Amino acid sequence: MTDDELLREVATTFGRLKSVAGVYDDTRRPTAVFLTFERGVVEVHAEPDDDSVVVRRAAVPSGALDLSRRAPWDSAVGGTVLWFWTLQNHRGYTDGVQMLVVRSPGDEINLQMVVVASQVSVHAVTEITDR
Repeated sequence: MTDDELLREVATTFGRLKSVAGVYDDTRRPTAVFLTFERGVVEVHAEPDDDSVVVRRAAVPSGALDLSRRAPWDSAVGGTVLWFWTLQNHRGYTDGVQMLVVRSPGDEINLQMVVVASQVSVHAVTEITDR
């Protein structure tokens, strides 16, 4: 299964996001994020050899830190993934993913997980409007 196929499956069949956990290296940098849904767990981790992102089914390892109540994850837990993208940098490496999580109409968050220096950097993407 390709990353794109897995992302499509998450958005269409995995259900609500139940919890989020992270794994950190010896220097306290995040190297993997585990997204636990009603019907599966997805790992997003940094591939240290080329700083690409890897998305795969996985189990949450013991010792992973629960991030569910921390920003920005607290705004996503309980929601479903409406869109899930892969991100490619100017050198052709797939180095991130982005997902739009909706809890209810008008209650949504757009999150990016991008690999930078062999760590997973998490960003909340904000729409800029002229309202």
